[in-house]
Amino acid sequence: MATIGKWKQRIVEFFVLHKNSKVYRISNETTLYNHFAGNFEINAQKAFEELRATEIVMQIEIGRKMYYKINFDKSAAIKAIIEFDETGEKMRPTSEETVGLREEFMQQSNNRARNRSFYYYYTEKRNPGYWVVLIRTKPTTRPEKIRLGSIDDDKSRIMGIWRAICNIRKCDNGFFVKKWVEDDNQRVCGNNRRPSKAAFAIFVRMGWLESVGERSIRYRIVRGTKNHKNSPD
Repeated sequence: MATIGKWKQRIVEFFVLHKNSKVYRISNETTLYNHFAGNFEINAQKAFEELRATEIVMQIEIGRKMYYKINFDKSAAIKAIIEFDETGEKMRPTSEETVGLREEFMQQSNNRARNRSFYYYYTEKRNPGYWVVLIRTKPTTRPEKIRLGSIDDDKSRIMGIWRAICNIRKCDNGFFVKKWVEDDNQRVCGNNRRPSKAAFAIFVRMGWLESVGERSIRYRIVRGTKNHKNSPD
């Protein structure tokens, strides 16, 4: 049986391949599962439910009939699913380690690294603005947990990192690198810099930052995206 992550990849790839119509016209979810497997798989159902819960796949009504379509506004999430690595599924934190948390997305530190780290980003179910990151490098060890706090709490660590970003003065045509922020405020970014790495990924995900490049990534604050008192005008 394929993993949930692999099923999400299969389903999203199908939608992307049919992006000209942007609508996959089916009358029920079982028809969707059967298209891929020829029979029902529980992991296919779980994968589809996760795609629906995160609004990557949306249900719409046309002519009194229900159809499914991919939400191309979530391009970053779609790209992450398409680039899914089966190794990450083995590293996924257990249900006991994620009680009260809702997974938002996952990233891996370096595709070419032998001992790469897998970053799993969660928000609290009772407080969607509160971010927790679990980092795992080996499937047999407990993940490192970083509590970044809430984006609605000015005293939280994540907002401390955001202020450090907003205060950065060294820029190249509006772009800066993460190391400049970390060097400028090491206390809030952390000695091993994993908190800042995680926070930057969240800011990109939320649309507060835009990033360019792959190996040498540069960032720029997206103006007017978030009406937060710490955001630039």
